[in-house]
Amino acid sequence: MLPNPLKQKLKNGELVLGPFINCADAAFMEISGHAGFYIAAIDLERGPLETCFL
Repeated sequence: MLPNPLKQKLKNGELVLGPFINCADAAFMEISGHAGFYIAAIDLERGPLETCFL
């Protein structure tokens, strides 16, 4: 099994940052991964969902 870099950072007490994404388009998750984030949360509670889809 491959080591999980997020779990390793948390075990070592390192700071892990990630964005809250308020759009359901998968491209935003891909972009956050390519930007170097280890984690991202989708939050669709506050905002119109219709404006997010292309």
